[in-house]
Amino acid sequence: MVINADWTYTEFMETIGKIRERSKTDREFREKCKRDSQRAISEITGHRFDYYDIFFVETVDDAKLYVDSAHTFAFVLPDVEEK
Repeated sequence: MVINADWTYTEFMETIGKIRERSKTDREFREKCKRDSQRAISEITGHRFDYYDIFFVETVDDAKLYVDSAHTFAFVLPDVEEK
């Protein structure tokens, strides 16, 4: 298992980018992101990232609800791409 401290900033942000990209077209994965961000991260990377609390939300206003801690990140998911 990878220890969280082994993640570089670049690896972390690349993972978030992959999650955001997939959430545009995979509605089931998008819901997983909002319900259980650690499971979504594990699905992309094969392991969890437990050092920070991570939330995926629909709007910037939703993100504001989670910015009360230095160990919390909230990422706004992009709009869903319609086929």
